[in-house]
Amino acid sequence: AIATVFFFIVLICTLAILKSSARWVYYERKR
Repeated sequence: AIATVFFFIVLICTLAILKSSARWVYYERKR
């Protein structure tokens, strides 16, 4: 159970980082 929760947290963190980085790249390319 602990491993599942840890994996879920890591997955959410990874998605959040990807979303923020993608947004940053989009704004940089827009200039």
